[in-house]
Amino acid sequence: MALAPSDPRDDLARLEPYLGEIAEACLLEGEDVALLCAIGLRETWFTWAPGYSPRGSILGRGDGGHGFGPYQIDNRGRYGHLPRECPEATAFLQTRWVCQVLRDARAELQPYRDHPQFERAVCARYNASFERVRIGLEAGDPDIGTTPSVRHGPGDYGKDVLRRRDWLRENYPDRFPPARRSAGT
Repeated sequence: MALAPSDPRDDLARLEPYLGEIAEACLLEGEDVALLCAIGLRETWFTWAPGYSPRGSILGRGDGGHGFGPYQIDNRGRYGHLPRECPEATAFLQTRWVCQVLRDARAELQPYRDHPQFERAVCARYNASFERVRIGLEAGDPDIGTTPSVRHGPGDYGKDVLRRRDWLRENYPDRFPPARRSAGT
């Protein structure tokens, strides 16, 4: 499965400087390393996307200055409390922050736990409001209210994140084995 032509050519090279910290945070939080890497790749090509500055910096910004770090932690939203200039905002801390957002999304979406698009909805919730994701789920597509991508067009955030996660697992199975989740998640 090929990634969009607008993406960097070597995603693993972009992830490599941070992979140890991401894996450590995911182990602590019980989260999937490939999924967290896929979110960072969707958000900023893991610090190398056009508009992200300074490129290659874990402390960079994008989204008109509102998004911080590779995960584009938005200072305008519910979770905007992570200081944008915090020298302690390592890949480890930023990854733990995203794990919390995903945990909260799973809790919010709990009534839809058995929906076939639940996992995609959790990813979509990282990008869109609960209400938009709920409406999308009820219409059969949790991405309806998510941000469009250059290559895939209207609202494909959750689908694209899962595609990237699967691509990492398929191409680097030794680095990104299937996640083992606890019974409560």
